[in-house]
Amino acid sequence: MEKQLERQAAQGVQPAGQEAAALPQAPVPDLLAAPSAAALPCLQPLYLRRFVCDGSLCGSLCCCAKWGVALDEATLARCGKKPELLRELKNGIERSETGGWVMRHENERCVFLREDGLCSLQRRFGIGAISDVCAEYPRKTHRVGETLDRTLCLSCPVAAEAALLDPSPMAFEWVEHAAPRPAYVDENPLGAALSAEAFRALQLAALSLLEERRLTLDARLAALGLLLARAETYPDGGGNLERDAAAIAEAAAGQAGVLLAENPFDASLCLEFFTSLLPALAAAAEDDLPETEVRLASLRTVLGKKAGKGDLPAFLHLYGQYKEQIFRPYSYILENWLVNEFLLGRYPLMGGTGFLANYEVFVVLYKMLVFLLTVDASAYSAGKEVSPVPLILAAVRYLAVRTNHFPGYIDQLAGTIADLLPGDHLLSLLDGQSEA
Repeated sequence: MEKQLERQAAQGVQPAGQEAAALPQAPVPDLLAAPSAAALPCLQPLYLRRFVCDGSLCGSLCCCAKWGVALDEATLARCGKKPELLRELKNGIERSETGGWVMRHENERCVFLREDGLCSLQRRFGIGAISDVCAEYPRKTHRVGETLDRTLCLSCPVAAEAALLDPSPMAFEWVEHAAPRPAYVDENPLGAALSAEAFRALQLAALSLLEERRLTLDARLAALGLLLARAETYPDGGGNLERDAAAIAEAAAGQAGVLLAENPFDASLCLEFFTSLLPALAAAAEDDLPETEVRLASLRTVLGKKAGKGDLPAFLHLYGQYKEQIFRPYSYILENWLVNEFLLGRYPLMGGTGFLANYEVFVVLYKMLVFLLTVDASAYSAGKEVSPVPLILAAVRYLAVRTNHFPGYIDQLAGTIADLLPGDHLLSLLDGQSEA
């Protein structure tokens, strides 16, 4: 994997038919420069090289989402050094429910958002004048020992296109990176009796499995489960995971087909589980966004639900449409989503509840994406002219908004899975013939 990373980094992969994004207008000098952390080795996808945060490209969706964007204390302290900036800032912030300061919105737009989609504070005073969240989103940085990893949150549509639309396997590189907003770096401990070196070896082995194109996507997930089940025995059982992770992954890839054959796809279970999961999760997360009701209404209309069960023949028909119209031509987008989400979510240690518990959440998130796209496939049954790529990107954003911007959403998802999915039935959600 290390050699592959080096080779891919040297090639500098760009999406087919795409040029690197044009830079925005030359910024003003940063009069309030925020201190950066010391540079550390950082693992990141190559697509970060070409990503530019420019509100004119996406309509500044994050500045129009009515998010309670907090103004951190460090930014406030810097702004206090510039009386003109401080006066302007005070007119655009308000107290949050927790007593802190957040950016004020008018007509569903941040008051500092210009008509051209750029931030008036940043344009006048430099990037040091804006909060950590505004400066770093959609970038996400984790610290692991004396290394970092960075990726992009896919609730940003420009980030999603950069991360997902390259048909080539997602490439990675090691770079020296000084985090420009150290307070924004996730420095939570690993959450397991695992060294940073062992975690990196496990992470790279998992990413390699998720990009193993000799296997179907669902077979890769089965292999990932085998890898993590074996790895979870290492902290207590001894052994050298740093040394063994790649070999375990290779063996798991060879065993995935047998595992899926022993646990065949259960379409009825899949239908019942997700038709129950989506409304239950929306209720648990207090997700009352309009798009959520639209999704749930579409689910009820397309698949129906009587006595706790959906319309299985309708589901199987739509699942066939999904495979034919969406999956087969664009499976690489879903592969890229899996790889990006694994890095972004800090799997398999996200939540600190154990490798396999977090693996369960990871698998269900992916199959939730598939289920949403299966419901969307009703457009093809209706004979509509629909482009699959916008459908996929919309479903990706729907999940990303909730997993990244709803506090506690992943924990609520884990709890809802435990309530609704019968024990030891996770593998029955995987389709051994998903690419047939």
